[in-house]
Amino acid sequence: MTHEQEADALCEAGLKAGQSILSAIDDAYEGRSVLPARKFRRVFDCMIESLTDEMSGIDAPLFTASAYEAIPQVLLSQVERAEINSNAHLARAAYMAERASEAEAELADYRYDQMRDERMMGAA
Repeated sequence: MTHEQEADALCEAGLKAGQSILSAIDDAYEGRSVLPARKFRRVFDCMIESLTDEMSGIDAPLFTASAYEAIPQVLLSQVERAEINSNAHLARAAYMAERASEAEAELADYRYDQMRDERMMGAA
């Protein structure tokens, strides 16, 4: 699986989690309309935090940003929606950069091991 595919799968999982959280809030509070916006956001935040506690520091921000994209437009101001969209783009860019950095480090380790093995074989 490529890094792009991994990012897509993580975004999809986050979006589905966000939708499930919205459904759970609806069920628990008999619809989001009875919750003030601030309390709704706190409940959503807590549920996302619970889900991401055990995720890696690389995966959690992208998952979280994708989950917030599930919040319906009518529950957010334009500023909040813009912030959520911006966070999602930044989280994806950070995820891709981190994965590329990891791949480069692994390749460098592999090349170093190859050179060391070649020197050892030449010395034998």
